[in-house]
Amino acid sequence: MLYFVIGLPGHFSAWCDAVALRLVERAHGGGAMLAADTLSELAATAIRAGTAHAVVACRRPGGRLRAALTEAGRRYIVAVDDPRLALVDLADPESPDIAAATPAMATSCAAIAGYDRSPGSLVIRAADAAADPAAAARGIAEHFELGSDDETIGQIVAALAEEGIVAGAPEAATRWHALDPNPRAWAEGALASYINYFDTGSLTPLNWARELFFLGDRPDERASWIIDITGHARCLMQGPGIMVAAGAWLMTVRLLFSREATEHEFQVELHSDRLLGEATVRPEREGGLEVNFPLTLDEAANYPLTIRVSNRRAAFDGACAMDNVVLVPQG
Repeated sequence: MLYFVIGLPGHFSAWCDAVALRLVERAHGGGAMLAADTLSELAATAIRAGTAHAVVACRRPGGRLRAALTEAGRRYIVAVDDPRLALVDLADPESPDIAAATPAMATSCAAIAGYDRSPGSLVIRAADAAADPAAAARGIAEHFELGSDDETIGQIVAALAEEGIVAGAPEAATRWHALDPNPRAWAEGALASYINYFDTGSLTPLNWARELFFLGDRPDERASWIIDITGHARCLMQGPGIMVAAGAWLMTVRLLFSREATEHEFQVELHSDRLLGEATVRPEREGGLEVNFPLTLDEAANYPLTIRVSNRRAAFDGACAMDNVVLVPQG
């Protein structure tokens, strides 16, 4: 029997994994921990594990996996944490690179959105589990039908706490508020829609800051400032490589151009596993320019979105920059 725990990467989902595994071990005399986000990954890891009972940790689960679980009538846990706190939990505490951690967290949020509304789900929230870990552990046991009495539940929670595996991480809030305001703003723009979704069930606009993009010819350098277009035709910037929740969206790519750049045409492309849209633009004047892409993302899709901006011919002068990208849910 496989027991699925769907959640954001971080300490809380890891605690839910650990509780589920201890319950499985007590109920079946053994078990394994697997990590898989797609049906093909699940098949491969289950074969390698060679065990009849396992907990499957899913941090970026695909829509096809959810369809399979629903069709089979399977139960699973959805571990919901504040994405901002999970983000600092994911980042290096000594030198947190928030711009690097944000795409991974936003992608995980998009992937698990919808799982909490499926028939077989039990949503467990980090704040509730931190306040009463025994009650949360009991909820996991009951949902998975792994009967355990209160004494056993208490022993499991206490044993995990002794190992440093706990539901709450109060230092995460302190670390989040200690961040520089700029990285906090980049992260909140990419995560705010999901923060609202996990609270209310509604998606709100997403905002991808320029700091989440990279130079096209120097992919290890962020496109956080003005880009000199001088030189041969090339990809000038690309990013952010973030998955977006299923549904209808309107994406607006906002670019900035210098006066010299108005002599040139630029190609703006939107990619996932394939080309989703493209536009050729020529700025009429110095300043801002917007390119719109209507999107309808299927639940079965499990691919990040990447925007590429290129100049179409060599340039002797001129500059451009990413302003930001806004995605507005439609309907």
